[in-house]
Amino acid sequence: MTYEETEYEQSPNKIVLVGMDVGFHSTAIQTGTHLSELLLPETIRLPTWVSYPEHGESVEVGQSALDCRDTTRPINPLADPKGAPLRDFANGLRSFLDPGEDHELWGVINTPIGATPKEIEPIRLIAHQVFDRTRVLNDALLMATAFGCRDVASKSLWIDVGATSTRVVAIQGGSPGPIEESSVIPGGGHAVRDRLSKALHGRFPGFALTDISADRIKEHLAHVFPVMQSCPLRIVFEGKSTVVNIESLVNRACEPLVDEILQGVRSVVSGCPSDEIEEFLERIVLSGGGSRMRGLADRVQQDLRREFDDFVTVRVPQEPATLVANGALRWAHFTEEDAWEISLFSFA
Repeated sequence: MTYEETEYEQSPNKIVLVGMDVGFHSTAIQTGTHLSELLLPETIRLPTWVSYPEHGESVEVGQSALDCRDTTRPINPLADPKGAPLRDFANGLRSFLDPGEDHELWGVINTPIGATPKEIEPIRLIAHQVFDRTRVLNDALLMATAFGCRDVASKSLWIDVGATSTRVVAIQGGSPGPIEESSVIPGGGHAVRDRLSKALHGRFPGFALTDISADRIKEHLAHVFPVMQSCPLRIVFEGKSTVVNIESLVNRACEPLVDEILQGVRSVVSGCPSDEIEEFLERIVLSGGGSRMRGLADRVQQDLRREFDDFVTVRVPQEPATLVANGALRWAHFTEEDAWEISLFSFA
């Protein structure tokens, strides 16, 4: 049976449907009980961080964990998938979603394209800690569902520029293709950050720069050709404040990301039937946090057209940051009761 609006109201504990996209840097969540809420769902975005104040019992989660970074070191829970930070982050998510502890949360959560069982394990742990019933589905399937464009859902290539890798997958009829039609290229946003951080340390030896600060610099200044822009950065170094233009450093840090994407597209296209390659290349969708890098979509399209032909078309979703969460919420609304997975385990 399919849940309808009247049935939610009949539950002793009102059921809230949730779509969740757990990313390395931030987690996007959309909630809604009624189908009408799919148009304007409630959206929550919070950084994927926890911290443990030295003098206090409370665990800080999300933005509050970053706000107190001057006195305590924020921890990324996905960096230690079996430790207390992951458990505490999951508990924080549950509290955000159900502060009164009087609802049932039924949620669809994402796994990265081509994820290994080891990579999926922390996502399942979060899902079983947060939700009363859950489904764990592929990023590409959720993105295609949210995009809501019939021609893109039929045959298309999805490029997910994530924190630790660039993932490319072929979509056919709204579902991921076989394993030979997906590619995972290590690198992604973290590699861009690390290259930029190393370059800044080389320019200013002894300059203290945390990963969080480097990420923020990258997010504000990252771009690739054909975009050309000044990259002013105010630096306090050896007691003096100065503004420097780090455009050349930013360019060198960002350019390899284009090669990662092209490498992934070539790999996936080589596994597609030769008579369908043009259809896939006409419908390329660039998503993930890295898709917001200025000039990236135009550059990828330009380079692929040079390599293949002018029919190559690269699109960027209007709301890439919430695309996966929205697709997950849509799946939650149309998932039949017997298709949900009951949470049988969680953290101790």
